[in-house]
Amino acid sequence: MSDAIDTHYNGLIQDLSVSSYFTIILLIGLLFLPIKGLAITRYFQWFQGIVMSLTAFICLIDSQLMYFWNSKVNAQAIGYLQFPKQLFSSTTGYQLTMLCVVMCFVFALAFFSAKFFKFVLVNIAPNFLFRWRILFALPLLVIGIRGGFGKYPLSLGASYYSTNNILNLLATNSLWNAGFVLDEGGVFKQAKIAILDTNIEQSALQKYTYLDTMPTGISRIPRVLKPNSNVLIVILEGFGAHWTENRDHRVSATPNLNRLGKEGIVFTKAYASGDRTDKALVSIFSAWPGQPWYGLLIDPSRWNSVHLETLPQRFAKHKYTTQFFYGGDAKFINMESYLRYVGFSDIQSYGQERNSVWGKHDKPMLVEVVKKLKLLPKPFFASWLTLSSHEPYDIVENRHLDEKEKLYKSIAYTDEAIGQLVASLKKENLYDSTLLIFVGDHGKIPGLPISTDYEQEFFRIPLLFTGGAVNTPYRGIAPELVVNQTDIFATIASQIIGEDTPVPFSRNVFHPSHPGNSLSFANDKAVYTSKDKQHVVFLQKFSLATPLDSLLLGLQSNIIRRYFSK
Repeated sequence: MSDAIDTHYNGLIQDLSVSSYFTIILLIGLLFLPIKGLAITRYFQWFQGIVMSLTAFICLIDSQLMYFWNSKVNAQAIGYLQFPKQLFSSTTGYQLTMLCVVMCFVFALAFFSAKFFKFVLVNIAPNFLFRWRILFALPLLVIGIRGGFGKYPLSLGASYYSTNNILNLLATNSLWNAGFVLDEGGVFKQAKIAILDTNIEQSALQKYTYLDTMPTGISRIPRVLKPNSNVLIVILEGFGAHWTENRDHRVSATPNLNRLGKEGIVFTKAYASGDRTDKALVSIFSAWPGQPWYGLLIDPSRWNSVHLETLPQRFAKHKYTTQFFYGGDAKFINMESYLRYVGFSDIQSYGQERNSVWGKHDKPMLVEVVKKLKLLPKPFFASWLTLSSHEPYDIVENRHLDEKEKLYKSIAYTDEAIGQLVASLKKENLYDSTLLIFVGDHGKIPGLPISTDYEQEFFRIPLLFTGGAVNTPYRGIAPELVVNQTDIFATIASQIIGEDTPVPFSRNVFHPSHPGNSLSFANDKAVYTSKDKQHVVFLQKFSLATPLDSLLLGLQSNIIRRYFSK
C-alpha cells in the first residue's frame, strides 16, 4: 500500500503536466470555434476519444515492454519501428486481437461519454467573455506543463524516487515518457547532460581495464586455447544463466550445455553488456558496450565512430574464412549490413524458409550449419545466432502455458539442438580442431528469480569455451572471475591468432590482471558488477555521490563521447 501511495505521489507532477498539455490544446481549439452548441459538443467528443485512445494505446505498449524489457517506450523501441515485419513476428495473434478490442472499447467509451458535454456546453458560445477566460487560464497551464516555477523545466527523471526501478517506471507517466522519447533531440539531450570531465572518464577506464596493460603482461598469460584453431561462436537467444542451473524446484533447461561445460571452461559470472540481441552482436564482434539508449546497429552512420578493427577482420587477416549463420531474416535492424561491415565474407540466413514466425528453427538450422562448415576452407571463423527461444516461443505446442514455461521449453529445445550440433561436429571430425564458444545474448524478464541482485541477474548469461581447442589441463574448470561479453574479442584474438593490440572495453579473461568486473546498460540504468560489489545507477536521476557512481558514469560518458565523436 505504501509503495502504491509513493508511486502515485511521485508521478503526480508528470500527470499534471500531461493534463496541462491536453487542456491547453483543447482550449486553444475552443478559441477558434465560430459556432456554439453542436460544434463544441462534437469537438469534445472527438478530442476526448482521440486522447483516451492514445493514452490507452501507449499504456498497453508500455505494459508489454515492462513485462519483456523491464522498460517503457524508449529510443530503442522507437528505432525498431523501422522493421514492422519483424515486430509483428514477435507478437502473438492474441496480443494483437486484445490490442484492437481494447482500443475500440476505449474510443467508444470516450466518444459516447463526451455526449455529457452536450448538456453542459450546449449553451456556451465562444463569445468575447468566454475567450478572455480561456486566455487567463493559458499561463497557468504553461506553468503546469513546465512542472512549476523552477529554473529548469520538468525532466523525465522527476518521477524517479526508488532504488526499485519497477516503481520508478510505474511512477513515470506513459505519455510524458513517450513524448520525451519522440522529441527529435531526446537522445542528444541525454547524451549532452551525461558528458563528464575527461579526468573522470580516464580514471573510470583505468579501473575497468587492466592494472598492468598490454603488452607488458603478455608473457604471463597462460596458453589456455590452441592457436590457429577453427572458431565457432554460438550466440544463444534469450539465454539467462539461471536457466542452466537447478533452482527454485526446477531442473536445469540445458543438460547438454552443462555437459559441454565439463569438457571446457565455464564462466559462471559472465554478463551481457546490453539488453537486446543487436547490442550483443556489437559487443562480441566490435567489443562495444551496450549503450544507454538504442543499439549501435540502429544508426549505421556511427559504426566507424567506435573501433577501427573488428574481430572477424582480425581473423580474416590471418587467412581465416569468415561465415555467419542465422535462421531468420538477417536484414532485421541492419544486421546483414553490420555483419558485412565487421568482416563476415558470407552470411547464410533462412528467413524465407519458415517453420517459425522468425524463420528456421534451431534443429533444422544446425544441419545447415554443419553442412556448410564441413565445406568451408580451413581454418574458419564462424558464428551462429539461434532463434527458437525468441518470443512468441512458437516451438512450444501448448499455447496455454505462461511466458515463463514457454521460455523454459524453448531453451530446452535449443539445448537439444546444441547436443546434436556437437555430435555432428564430432562425426565430421571438426570438433577436435575447433574452439566452440557458447554465449547468451541477453537476459529476459519471464522466469527471472527475484533476489537482492535482481538487476545483475537480468544480465547474467552463460559463457563457456569448449571443443578440442581447449588445452587439456584447463578442461572442467569454472572460474569465479566476473567477465563481460566484450571480453570475448581480446581473449580469442590473443589466444588463437596472437593479436594483442588493445581494444577499449575488452579484456583477455585469461590475463592474470583481469580486473574481474563488468559493465551492463539498459535504456534507463547502468549496472556494475564485481566479485564483492554490485551497483546500479538509474540514468534519469543520477549524481556522483559515491566512487562507484563516478566509475559507472565515467564509463558511460566515455562511451557517449566516442559514439558522438564523428
